Amino acid sequence: MAERAPRSGLWSKWTIGSILVVALSASAFYAGTLTKSPAQRAADAAPPTPSTVTVAIDSRTLQSSLSVWCIPDYSTRGSVRIADEPGADTQVVTAVGFGDKSEVSSGHLIIGLNNRPRIAARLAIPLFRDLGLKDTGADVKSFQKFLRGAGYPDVETSGVYDLKTGAAVDSLYRSNGFVAEGSSRVGDAAGARVNARELVAINESTVRIVSQQLQVGNVVSSLTVDTLSGDEGLRCNFESADIPVELEISDKAVLASNGSALGEVVNFAAGVAADAADPNVVPSTATAFVSTGAFAFSADVPVQIRIITDESEADSLVVPDSALWTRSGVTRVTVKRGGDLLEVPVEVVFSAGGESAVKPIGSKLSSGELVVVSDRS
Repeated sequence: MAERAPRSGLWSKWTIGSILVVALSASAFYAGTLTKSPAQRAADAAPPTPSTVTVAIDSRTLQSSLSVWCIPDYSTRGSVRIADEPGADTQVVTAVGFGDKSEVSSGHLIIGLNNRPRIAARLAIPLFRDLGLKDTGADVKSFQKFLRGAGYPDVETSGVYDLKTGAAVDSLYRSNGFVAEGSSRVGDAAGARVNARELVAINESTVRIVSQQLQVGNVVSSLTVDTLSGDEGLRCNFESADIPVELEISDKAVLASNGSALGEVVNFAAGVAADAADPNVVPSTATAFVSTGAFAFSADVPVQIRIITDESEADSLVVPDSALWTRSGVTRVTVKRGGDLLEVPVEVVFSAGGESAVKPIGSKLSSGELVVVSDRS
C-alpha cells in the first residue's frame, strides 16, 4: 500500500486562514461599536426614561463628614516632678489634697510628703531658691503674681519679698494644713518663708492629676505625676489607612447619634512610628482633639462623632445624584410639574454622600418639587 502524503502544509494553511477570518470579524465588530449613528448618539444622551419614582427637592445644608470613635479627654497632657524630702530614707505620702475628680488648682495642696506640703503653683518662673523677707528678683515677682492669682490680692508685684508677701505665704501654708518654714505663729509675716521644693509648677490654673501612686501611706521615690489640663473634650485617633487629609482646625463636630452640635477641632496632628528612619515616610498615626464645651461624657467610654470637613451654603437645593443627567455638556434634572416632565439645567455646586447641592440655570427650581430619579446602570 502506498504511503499517505503528509498533510502538515495543508493544515497550516487552513489554520492561518481561519485565524485571519476571526481577526477580521472582530475588527469589524469593534469598528462598528465606535461608529454610531446620530440616532444612537441621541439615545445615549437622552434624559432618564420616564419613571414613577420621584423624590422631593430638599432645602438644607449638605455636608461631607468623617465618622470616628473618640475618648473623653483633656486638650493638654503634661507631667510634674514632685521633689523628694531631703534627709529621709523613705518618702511617704502623708496627705492628698484632691477629691474624686483629681483636680488641683493653683495654690492648693497636691500631696503631703513626709508631713511637708507639695502645693500646685502656676508660675511664670519656677522657683530655683527658697524665698524670705527682703529677697528680690524676677522670681520673687513671678511668685507674687502666683499669690495674687491664688487669692491674695493685697500682695504687690514689686519683685521685693515684703511683709505683705510674707503674710500671704503664712496664710497659704495654713490654708492647706501646714505651717510655713520660719513661721512661729498665725500671721507671722516676717518669719514665714517659702521652700522652693514645696511648690510644684503647673502649666494651667487647674490640672487633673493622673496617678495611682498618690494615696496616703504609699511609699514613693523620685515621683513624676502625669497631668491633664485645658479644655474638656474628645480625643480621636485615626489609623494609618484612615488619616483624614481633608480635616482642618476649626472643623465642626456633631454627635453621630442625633446630630447635636459638640464644638470644633482645636488640635490635629499626624505622626510616624518612633522607629521610622525615613523623614518622608507617610504618617502612620493621627490624633484630633475636639472641644466639647458644656457636654459631659463618662470617662473612658467611647463616643462616636462626625467631623464636618466641608459643607454647602445654607438652604441649598439638594437632590439625589441619581436625579442628575447630562446632555451637550450640561447637567440637568427632570422635574415633574402637574402631568408634565420638564428638563431643568442645573449647576452642581457641592456633592457628598450620594447627594448634590444644585442651582438652576436660566429656569426656576424650588424646594419640595419632585425630580425623577433613574438607575442608568
